[in-house]
Amino acid sequence: MDGWGRRPTAAVFFFGAAVAAVFAFRAATDLARGLGLGAVIFFLTGAAPVMSAYTTEPFPERVRGRIGALVRVADIGGSAAAPGLTGLLAGPLGGIGPALSTVAVSYAVGAVTVWVLLPETRGLEPGAALSDAG
Repeated sequence: MDGWGRRPTAAVFFFGAAVAAVFAFRAATDLARGLGLGAVIFFLTGAAPVMSAYTTEPFPERVRGRIGALVRVADIGGSAAAPGLTGLLAGPLGGIGPALSTVAVSYAVGAVTVWVLLPETRGLEPGAALSDAG
């Protein structure tokens, strides 16, 4: 993360989780599903510390607590909504596997969001990526 930068590291972990989840939940064999789920765990485990640092580090110290809390609320909201959304999609998409792989595409949306909207913080002093104005 320190060598590559926050943005590419986060994008790789999120995109990797999306690809692995689509593979896992559409796999035809138990072995393939197991390997796919192992990859999902790997990528999401990697994404956690990256996003923990990345979501607050661009901001001035005086607002980091609020930013961290907002991100946590969004995380909890997404974690709560995902099972319901999966259940709603299972019928129209033909089962829980296709529904899970569809919902997992949200990780790819996260990768694009990070890449497009967040500044790179590698080599910057904490809080220097975003202006302290406002």
